[in-house]
Amino acid sequence: MNAITSEETGTSPRTRYDSPRMAERRVRILKFAHQILAEGGVEAMTINRLSELAEVAPSTIYRGFESKEGVIYQSIVEHMDGIADHLDGVGRPATFDAVEAEYDWIVTELHRDPEYARAIMQLYFSPTIDARARLSMRSVAIGRVEHFLGAMQDAGQLDPRIDPAIACERQVDLEYSVFLNWMQRSLKDESVADALKSAFFLAVAPILAEPARTEALERADAAAKRVAATEAD
Repeated sequence: MNAITSEETGTSPRTRYDSPRMAERRVRILKFAHQILAEGGVEAMTINRLSELAEVAPSTIYRGFESKEGVIYQSIVEHMDGIADHLDGVGRPATFDAVEAEYDWIVTELHRDPEYARAIMQLYFSPTIDARARLSMRSVAIGRVEHFLGAMQDAGQLDPRIDPAIACERQVDLEYSVFLNWMQRSLKDESVADALKSAFFLAVAPILAEPARTEALERADAAAKRVAATEAD
């Protein structure tokens, strides 16, 4: 993944990290950007602090990323690309069981680095978020819904009267509402995977034909009941 290109920013080509030495600096910058975000959130991220940890001049960061927001954007892009690459690499059969397994893996990764996850969720819900960052964060979820609905369409299990794009957008909105509840600590860690599964199946059920629609609703209900039981403990 290259840094932001001149075509994207309107700046000169020198902003790219083309040489091996500059590429190594870029990796170091993003590594410590991740660390800062995980430890203190967006508020803790400053160019001076990042410069100290990565042992590069502030001007090097500005040349490669334009601004603090540019660094955060690239950090999020690489994080989301890593998730997408993993999901693509495991074959991803588009079945109900596979959807549930994907959410189990996603939540395992979430808990592996929870403070970084909370930091980027905080950024997602910020009114000042870079639009590119929000789009990148939504793209993985949208891709998963499209993958599933594509398989359902091939199997003749989609209702042709409903636009799949509507289901995709609704599912992502529901998914991030779950993350918001988790970020605000109003949803237990143990409930996140089931809450995400319930949101997914509720979002796609209206566009599915029978018998897939009934299965989606049953799975949504079962996951919601598990969430309720966990939250009640």
